[in-house]
Amino acid sequence: TDADGNFKIADLPTGKFFLTAKTPFHMRGQNHHTVPLDIYPGMVKTGVTIHGYKDINGDGKFTGSGETEGFLFAGDVTGDSIININDVTIFANNFGTNNNVADINQDKIVDTEDFKLIIRNFGHSSIGPFSTDLGVQNAAPEGQRFESMLDLVALPDELQLGDVIEIPIHTTAKIGFGFDIQFDPDTLEVTLADIPSDENTFVVSQRIEAKDFEKIMFGVADRQYLDQNVVLRIKPLRIGNTSLKIENAKLVGQESITDFSASKLNFFVVPKITKSVLMQNYPNPFNPETWIPFSIKDPTTVQIHIYDATGHPVRGLDLGFRKSGNYITPSKAAYWNGRNQLGERVASGVYFYQIRAGEFSSMKKMVILK
Repeated sequence: TDADGNFKIADLPTGKFFLTAKTPFHMRGQNHHTVPLDIYPGMVKTGVTIHGYKDINGDGKFTGSGETEGFLFAGDVTGDSIININDVTIFANNFGTNNNVADINQDKIVDTEDFKLIIRNFGHSSIGPFSTDLGVQNAAPEGQRFESMLDLVALPDELQLGDVIEIPIHTTAKIGFGFDIQFDPDTLEVTLADIPSDENTFVVSQRIEAKDFEKIMFGVADRQYLDQNVVLRIKPLRIGNTSLKIENAKLVGQESITDFSASKLNFFVVPKITKSVLMQNYPNPFNPETWIPFSIKDPTTVQIHIYDATGHPVRGLDLGFRKSGNYITPSKAAYWNGRNQLGERVASGVYFYQIRAGEFSSMKKMVILK
């Protein structure tokens, strides 16, 4: 067969034949057990789907109920019925050998041609082994136990339009890891960077486009068990709420596979800040507490000073160092409980609040009503 799965008949006589595929992990696969193919020498046949069969009732035929198992896909090294990072890892461990388990195309050498088959069918569900006798043996070389860790830094809950956010994904002392990223391509642009690239590292990355979402399926394996780092780059494209879902994350080691539960990261995209602004407090009038929202263009220390109607200092709020961003919601805005520096409740009336953030300073009025 060629790279597209078409096959050319060379040495068969003209007649009707069943097409049968046999692999180390499947008894057989056929185009269909009741529909033979018309064959003549030199013909090229396309569009043939290979199904897997299992003789459940032991009658030597494949005609009983449930004996059709599904589809065969090259690349299922582990026999777990899906082509994923586990298959990449076993392939990486046997690269350059003649190990039958990882030799997908059965050419007596585990090489990049086998890896191409994994890439081609990555993410597809396949058929598992039909019996333990034909099942897969993990031929990974022996090694020491290791402590595995997946560090995924969560996104902030608020992003500025057009900014690029980098999330480092780091693993230590493992063989391989993989994950899927699902997102809305109308609101986010997602790419992977700093992917390891050397003769000992094998990477699978597949982008799937659907009607309402886009998904990146990613896997990497390293035969040298070195530390690996990948950066997830996220660029918001539209103002409003959006989310990023990370699922099927797993670490693969010599003696274990660690699965991580799916996580959904929600955040709100706001306009890019072009200048620092002090906004009106809310509620206003208020009793007894209020929030003071603001935005700052450049990272700096921020202070809020509160004065009475005569200009005398009432309270100082030291907010410390703040990054460039919007501080609008109750969890981020400056909070005043209506008390002075001594902890006493202040009287009803008009008050003024002033922000000092680097070279930026602004003042507004607020009212306490009791």
